[in-house]
Amino acid sequence: MKKTWNFYFNLAQILLLSSFVSCNNYKEKTFLDFEFGMTYNEYINHARSLQKSGFISNLNGTDFDYTIKLSENEFVFFRVHAYVYSNSRLSMISADSKYDLNDKEKEQLYKIFVANRGQTTEPYRKSYSENIWRAIWDYRNTDTRIVFVDKDEDGEWETSINYMATGNLRDRIDRKDKKENGIIDVKNKY
Repeated sequence: MKKTWNFYFNLAQILLLSSFVSCNNYKEKTFLDFEFGMTYNEYINHARSLQKSGFISNLNGTDFDYTIKLSENEFVFFRVHAYVYSNSRLSMISADSKYDLNDKEKEQLYKIFVANRGQTTEPYRKSYSENIWRAIWDYRNTDTRIVFVDKDEDGEWETSINYMATGNLRDRIDRKDKKENGIIDVKNKY
């Protein structure tokens, strides 16, 4: 009887401990493997690793440059802004194209995101009243959008990518796993 009780007691402890270790549904990885809920220090450490690894350039606090390869000879350049400050946690990442994209480039960019993120949860379509093309992926606690604005207030073409946290953000985010030599494994590079 005592062996049976010890067995169930130990099993209960293992299950309880494993639930704390594996219950990470609040950890939402997003663009370049940033995680919503990161503190500013966690964000800046990850961003510095990305810069050191060559994934991003011109890191300046919450802003950096990122390039997406469309084809062998075509690239799209973005200026990225992370919404995280010394007294808050990462809740949104926004990337704006540095130049006007033509229709072919927009279609290629959309297809790259579908290849990396899967089909959109809302169809890729144009809102004619707003002159905006929009693709939306809405999974669990994140909302990812590619937005192609035909004309903005300045009369210029604009393309933006937005990642937003839409769920509950917990307090603790674990440190990133790193490869040898400080090179990090960014799984969702585009």
